[in-house]
Amino acid sequence: MGECLLTFSLRFYTSHRLSSPFLDERQNREVYGKCANPRGHGHDYVVSITLKGSPAAESGLLMPRRRMLLTARRALSPVLDHRCLNQELGEDFITTGENIVRLLWDKLKDKFPPCTLQRVRLQETPKNFFAYYGP
Repeated sequence: MGECLLTFSLRFYTSHRLSSPFLDERQNREVYGKCANPRGHGHDYVVSITLKGSPAAESGLLMPRRRMLLTARRALSPVLDHRCLNQELGEDFITTGENIVRLLWDKLKDKFPPCTLQRVRLQETPKNFFAYYGP
């Protein structure tokens, strides 16, 4: 049996403030607009995880769905679920979607053996999506 891809999604509620330690307050407002609000803002993030592997002969699954979901939640909840990203990740981490999706990859990359992680996709708003396919 050949390899296939499986994508599943999880939802997280998170807040953050977009700001760079390399910019002053005026520059942060110019670059990030309303997202630089000192009080922050929230998102209903949807993280989609794509795995690649061969289905097990006995079950026809890449891995049991419950295991897959629990593994992803355990890896991501301490950072994302009802958290403030600036506090969880430190003030030097610039919490753009581009940086967050790469961080999520790092947290997930070795969590799904025998499958391999192919893509992490972060939906920040109905119009903003970020995808990372690894280094």
